[in-house]
Amino acid sequence: MIILDYFGYYIDYIIRDPFAQITGFFAMITTMVAYFQKDDFTVKKLMLLSSLFWGTHFYLLWVYAWLAAVVIFIFRLVLSIKYQKNKRAFFSIIWVTLITWYFTFDWFFSLLPIITSISWAYSFFFLEKIRLRLAMMFNSSIWLIYQVSIWSISWIINEWFVQIILILTIYRMIHPEWWSRYYANKIRDILWKTSEADYDRYIFI
Repeated sequence: MIILDYFGYYIDYIIRDPFAQITGFFAMITTMVAYFQKDDFTVKKLMLLSSLFWGTHFYLLWVYAWLAAVVIFIFRLVLSIKYQKNKRAFFSIIWVTLITWYFTFDWFFSLLPIITSISWAYSFFFLEKIRLRLAMMFNSSIWLIYQVSIWSISWIINEWFVQIILILTIYRMIHPEWWSRYYANKIRDILWKTSEADYDRYIFI
């Protein structure tokens, strides 16, 4: 019953402010596309775009605490792109994160966003390829626990999709030949079926 009421409130929010929800939808789609990429630089650029969508989404919803978190995330992402593996830039982000945590901490689960924020910073600055994706899965798992604690159904669904996409992406990176062979076989089957002679017809004639 509580879940049905929650969905009812969510639909009411969509009708009341559709543009805010559309930006959130674009943010979610861009995030999923980003996680599906194998190139690290492409992942970061798409994550930056999705963060801009998320920032607009939270601004339109008047959720300024989340907006501040997105601004810090964008700042961290830009620094990680420009100063890859730079310890000074990394520790500056950690200090900003800890100061933000000091002013926003209110209960035990508030530690989880701080943990993910620090973990994200380390991941973007120092990890690459499969290790980066594994760290993303770890961060997404912690974030999923936090979203469950605050009953954010849309974010819970988003994180589940993220987990699935990351698993598929890691598998593609470990077995790239399987992915290309799969589509090659699909194309071959289509061409073979269209070019295959109908021997039964000739026998009947």
